[in-house]
Amino acid sequence: MSYRLILLFCLFFIRALAWASDDPLTNFLDKLDSLQSDFTQTLINEKGQALEKTSGVLYMKQPGKFYWAYQQPYSQKIISDGSTLWIYDEDLEQVTIRTMGDSIDQTPAGIILGDSDLNKHFVQVEMGKIEGFDWVELTP
Repeated sequence: MSYRLILLFCLFFIRALAWASDDPLTNFLDKLDSLQSDFTQTLINEKGQALEKTSGVLYMKQPGKFYWAYQQPYSQKIISDGSTLWIYDEDLEQVTIRTMGDSIDQTPAGIILGDSDLNKHFVQVEMGKIEGFDWVELTP
């Protein structure tokens, strides 16, 4: 079964900043130095049906450092110092250590960290303004 992950980004403060380009997502990511957020992530199938819903917290600091913690329905931490990636699965009491590489480019973390070539890995559709914010849909 193939799955489709749709990411919607609410771009903050776009109207407050002077942008050099017409692409709101690229402009936002170019100016982004750090980020802290609670999140909810929904995995949906090709029919638009929700398969799994997870939530947690994210802390990010350029260049390439982040702490991504899933809290519900399971506990998992994904941590990077910019060169090494640690994935800690609390239920299994297991840590996986990897070097940061191209695999992160196709993930939400790769987008936020600005390492991902958006046009290479995602179809980008500007959705216009919703409640005063520019929204962009990214589909792998």
